[in-house]
Amino acid sequence: RINQTSDYASAFHIYRLVWLSSGMQFFVDDQLIGQVNPPSGGFWQKGGFQGTNIWASGSTMAPFDKRVYIQLAHQ
Repeated sequence: RINQTSDYASAFHIYRLVWLSSGMQFFVDDQLIGQVNPPSGGFWQKGGFQGTNIWASGSTMAPFDKRVYIQLAHQ
């Protein structure tokens, strides 16, 4: 989705990523702006990769099916 009414640098905003077992949802100021729900072949299929699926031993959310830590910094 493209926001054509304002830029995100003009005011304070709250960004949120909801990480579900079936996909991910992206919010700005509590408004859903996008989501990703991988098909049965997971992100390997969604990415259109060729060859052997290196994430085949994981769930359809692989490689995003393990805990990760994300740090955001503002400069």
